[in-house]
Amino acid sequence: MIYPLDQGKQALQLYDEFSSVCSDDVSTAALLITASTGDPAVAIAVCYCGPLDRGEKTLKPLMRFGKPLVNDISVKPYVQLQTMFDLAWPPGRLYYIKSNVVRRLSEAAIDRYLEYARAMPTPLSAIAFQQLHGAASRVGSDDTAFPHRYDHFNLYIHPATDDPAEASKIVSWGRKCWEAMRPYCDRAVYVNALEEVAADGEQRVRDAYGPNYERLAALKKRYDPTNFFTCNQNIKPAA
Repeated sequence: MIYPLDQGKQALQLYDEFSSVCSDDVSTAALLITASTGDPAVAIAVCYCGPLDRGEKTLKPLMRFGKPLVNDISVKPYVQLQTMFDLAWPPGRLYYIKSNVVRRLSEAAIDRYLEYARAMPTPLSAIAFQQLHGAASRVGSDDTAFPHRYDHFNLYIHPATDDPAEASKIVSWGRKCWEAMRPYCDRAVYVNALEEVAADGEQRVRDAYGPNYERLAALKKRYDPTNFFTCNQNIKPAA
């Protein structure tokens, strides 16, 4: 569902509330984007994969809100759902990304998100929230390398362009937006969203693994003491 930005604050508040209580068979995402009309907008995407006869009731809190510009919620094959965003992020486009973990969307944070949504550097840019909850949040934080085992959103600040001349513009906007959002975020990040480690330094990799970092560094020392495998978000061997 896509809403005009003048409904954006209420839409994101509803999204935050719904995501905080939805069942394991629901997964959500929200995006600040530019609509096909050229105007800034808020999109809410949802996947319900439980029994079909309970789907309408489960999604009712979202379905009854506001006056969406687009409402494309319908029964779809899973493989179709998986291709839903393909046209928005084609290979060959120029992308930039900054990311953090966000637990909830506070009113102050929403105001800042909307401020930057109104100043997107290109119509291809986005600010996105990807929900993580359910079974993934019921694993011990030290049971796997991934430590962020609590309900949260992965925040993606994701400007893009097809024009190489706009590269510096999207990078500048992306960094400013990320800095503005940091007060509302955890000092944590999903490791696959780290694309500027050379500039950000080792601390961002530490943020990705949190309290598990030292244990991973010890494993690195045991199995790769020369740090042969470095073409990644690198964990250096323990001293």
